Amino acid sequence: MYPNSQVDRLGQAIRDGAMSEADIQFLAELRSRWRDERAWWEDSLRTVCTRAEVTVTGRVKNLGTLREKLLRMQGGLSTIRDVVGVRVVVHGDRFEQLWTLANVGGAARDQSMKLIDRIGDPRRGYRALHLEVRRNGIRAEIQVRSQMQHDWAETMERFADRAGRDVRYVDDYAFPHLTGEAQRLAHKCRDYLMMWSSEIDRFERAGSPDWWRRYVDYMARETKSLMEEFDGQIL
Repeated sequence: MYPNSQVDRLGQAIRDGAMSEADIQFLAELRSRWRDERAWWEDSLRTVCTRAEVTVTGRVKNLGTLREKLLRMQGGLSTIRDVVGVRVVVHGDRFEQLWTLANVGGAARDQSMKLIDRIGDPRRGYRALHLEVRRNGIRAEIQVRSQMQHDWAETMERFADRAGRDVRYVDDYAFPHLTGEAQRLAHKCRDYLMMWSSEIDRFERAGSPDWWRRYVDYMARETKSLMEEFDGQIL
């Protein structure tokens, strides 16, 4: 376990874009430990999440995503809560999502743990349940998503890659780097993403009635169709 001061000095070098050979070596050591921790969480969650059908995947932040996050935040590298991320996608309803969260909490019961409810308190349309955990001095974020929440989040991620990453973090982002039809379509895509997210939430809160799913699926198709139009403007 490394002292926070040493980790934060590395974070400052990453933020400044001025890493020495020693910094590069230290980051490689850290990422090796992070990968081991990711593997432990993945194995543990696959073991305990047996009631519902789930897909468990993990990742470790790379240099690019670390620098992006450090430039957005005030704190140091030691304060980043999701250097290790593990995602549990639940192929079921919201009840199964909550049950799975309870199982995830069981796997983390001996660790420090904090629940972040992004269903009750969404961020720019993003909905999921998160557990922030810390084990062996390493922070990790475990996301528990329904399949619909996951499909929405993956679509938003693809849109942000094309339209600007700040759309995920800034309320009423104006896409200032775009002009004309591309900017108009970007705004429309963002609006449809927000409507789609709201319909998913209503559908899941209502107990997932089959008749409502048709409308959610319609919103998904319309949103993705608009995104294809937008892509045609920026290619």
